[in-house]
Amino acid sequence: TEPVAFTGMTEEEWAAAFDEKQFENFTFNETSVLKTTGMTVETIAIYEFEKSKAKVTATLAGQTQSQSISSSQVATYRTALLESFEPMVKFEDYKYDAATKTYVLDGEFTIPSLGVKADTAALTFENGKLVKMTYTCVIVDSGVSFDVTSTVLFTDYGTTTID
Repeated sequence: TEPVAFTGMTEEEWAAAFDEKQFENFTFNETSVLKTTGMTVETIAIYEFEKSKAKVTATLAGQTQSQSISSSQVATYRTALLESFEPMVKFEDYKYDAATKTYVLDGEFTIPSLGVKADTAALTFENGKLVKMTYTCVIVDSGVSFDVTSTVLFTDYGTTTID
């Protein structure tokens, strides 16, 4: 017998990777870099979720702030975070790239938080779970063009602990 090359997830496997049950206990870490002539700004947002606990930590220009989310608001924060990614992870918008073992954008979507179309995007899965998402886009504000690169890591599924 010969091994069969992996050609990508089925639509059902994809849907299972985005089932909200996967995201009951996990860490979401997004690093975004905005560049324009003579300036680079990096922001980091970390959302840590347990079933009924959550914490948000944000770093901008070297300043870090953390905030615990009240247990009554955890579900709302989790839902809002996951819903913000729904338009960015549609099965039909990606194709599997065997060379990089990622799913690359083969369609288009607008990044909800920025209101602009993504130029590129790639998703990486391990063991049926989303572990990495990257995307790039360009934002133009008051005639100034910013190149944006964002990397989101999904980690600690089932093991995140919040102090």
